[in-house]
Amino acid sequence: MAVKFFILFLFIISVAAILVLYALKMAYNFLYLRLRDKKKPGAIGDFFTRNFIHKGDDMRWQKAFFALPLMFGIVLEDEPQPIQDIKRIIKRLHMAIYSVLIVAMLLAIYASKAYPEGLF
Repeated sequence: MAVKFFILFLFIISVAAILVLYALKMAYNFLYLRLRDKKKPGAIGDFFTRNFIHKGDDMRWQKAFFALPLMFGIVLEDEPQPIQDIKRIIKRLHMAIYSVLIVAMLLAIYASKAYPEGLF
């Protein structure tokens, strides 16, 4: 019974980790869009608090949800160094999201095979 709770706990933690990583990705997308438009990047918390210090930040905030999608590769060439640094961080966040997603799927598959009657 303790193993079932542990598997369920790990699955819930992995889903929460995916949400946190995706929120961080959106914040870094917001910083990337600021840098791309030749503005100062500001802080990561500006995305969450909606602290718009530049003109047009409200549109950048909306575009941050769809900039640099997960399924496509990120090109790191022909851009200034600060933009490349942000893109590297976003690329690492993509890999972390995929890794945690794989762990969540493995836990779900293990639970379905080990406990065909269900966890509860």
